[in-house]
Amino acid sequence: MTSPLPLSTRLERLFQTMHKKADQPQTNESVATSASAMSGESITAGHLRDLRAGTVTETDTSVLVAIAAHFKVPAAYLTEPDCHDIDRQLKAVQAMRDAGVNWMALRGGGAEGLRGATSDDITSILSRLPREH
Repeated sequence: MTSPLPLSTRLERLFQTMHKKADQPQTNESVATSASAMSGESITAGHLRDLRAGTVTETDTSVLVAIAAHFKVPAAYLTEPDCHDIDRQLKAVQAMRDAGVNWMALRGGGAEGLRGATSDDITSILSRLPREH
């Protein structure tokens, strides 16, 4: 059994992954403002900084759900201990983005060639990645 990923690792993955290739990662301030506005929760940049740094390791589930909503990822990535599948998908998205991939086609059996709903998951995450114009 794999050990749970620390919350700080998961948050950092979101900041490093969910932005356009040419852009810098979002700031704690911009994410806190957006997540607060989307959810009605009071999320400060300082609290988000402490969560990312690992100096604070727990927070209200509603805060994590709001942050996940901001990044348009499943809330389970931040709220559930077993999130390795989502983390692997985010790593793949980051690698594809960094390589300049902006379109992907599956061959050789489509979804039948992949375990479970993996192709749907990858497509869903890729569709959330900001598009470069």
